[in-house]
Amino acid sequence: MIKVEGIYHKYKVRIGEEEWKSKIKYFLNPRYKYVDALQNINFTIKKGEIVGYIGPNGSGKSTTIKLLTGLMEPTAGKVVINNENPFKKRMKIAKYTGVLMGQKTNLWWDLPLFESFKILKKIYNVETKSNDQWLEYLISLLNIDYLKQPVRQLSLGQRMRAELVATFINEPKLVYLDEPTLGLDVSTKKNVMDFLIQINKDLNTTIMLTTHDLHDIEKVCERIILIDQGILKYDGKTSLFLSEFKCFRSVLISNQKKNIDLNMPKSFKKVDTRINAVEYIFNSSKYNDEQVKDIVRMIDSEATLIFKELDLESILKNNLEVLAYD
Repeated sequence: MIKVEGIYHKYKVRIGEEEWKSKIKYFLNPRYKYVDALQNINFTIKKGEIVGYIGPNGSGKSTTIKLLTGLMEPTAGKVVINNENPFKKRMKIAKYTGVLMGQKTNLWWDLPLFESFKILKKIYNVETKSNDQWLEYLISLLNIDYLKQPVRQLSLGQRMRAELVATFINEPKLVYLDEPTLGLDVSTKKNVMDFLIQINKDLNTTIMLTTHDLHDIEKVCERIILIDQGILKYDGKTSLFLSEFKCFRSVLISNQKKNIDLNMPKSFKKVDTRINAVEYIFNSSKYNDEQVKDIVRMIDSEATLIFKELDLESILKNNLEVLAYD
């Protein structure tokens, strides 16, 4: 379904100048540099797979999706979607593709929600009885009972569920979803993930999902691809990846009466310092929670400790993949 072979992509970026004289000079004669957004990326996604495409902000995820959807052409390498070049056959591929990208909406802000769905049906040329039934099925799956409300009046959770219906309205074979659960409450997140699993089961839809939520990845993706600074770092089973990092936990140590000044073991990584508090990440396979409490209380007997599991964003932000694979 998707085949990416040795793709590179460079961005042309204007070089800024600090001094005003230089600004005037380079406004008339600008200078540019090239930034590597992607470097030698290779992967294949089969029909019916749900793959998590993950990485920190600025890692190249959005650039990859723009190449896959034909919005841009790679500087080097080859992208093939269903045996065709997405840049040259963009219109043809778009007919069986769904895309939900960040803040870009598929809905019309001032129209009632159902009117947006009617317009999309015309755009995709799917005004058939069978598609009417499909739309009704999507609406029931996501519990949408606000079809007559203007989109601008919808809450974030309501709008995201509506965006998912708009994304799947043409019964796509291939779907790209960029952070579909960002900012949603736990209940709505569960509904969205259950929806994706059901649609994949119904249509055997290939889904590429980007998210920072480990629980989303764990629930729906059997495989993940990790990219960082434009370089592919991991491509394999989600269960294997998560098993490497589930040993990491964070502990927030605080004392309301005084500033925290701890001399923790070197294996504890300090990741945040706040007023009267400090946060560390540690390997729970080396230290359990009780051992951590003992270490801290030997230094500060009045300290309060709060433990929590790490999410994917914390793992990537703190370069824990390096610790896990060293």
